[in-house]
Amino acid sequence: MEKQIKLSFKIKAFISFIIPLLYYSMFLPIWNGKEVTINTIGIVDIIQIVSFISAVINLYLIFIKKKILNQTVFTVITVLSAFFLCFLAFYFIESLIGIPPIPPQD
Repeated sequence: MEKQIKLSFKIKAFISFIIPLLYYSMFLPIWNGKEVTINTIGIVDIIQIVSFISAVINLYLIFIKKKILNQTVFTVITVLSAFFLCFLAFYFIESLIGIPPIPPQD
């Protein structure tokens, strides 16, 4: 008999997979010549990579193996990933509009 996993776990796993993909979509050169340019791999990139790997593991466990591990770790990593996505997306959207991050002082 196959285990039944709640729909909420499946939705959380899918959202945790989408968040790092949205973060790295800001690096694509399709935004009218505007893109996030970071020359070094920083802490945010490491968190996004760890988040993506943990999301893939979580998706694999939920959809293939039909197991649920402790979701606290996956949730904390997803929340950190979403926080940094929102923080960087704010500056990215301002860049698309043409607003400098630090306005010139008169």
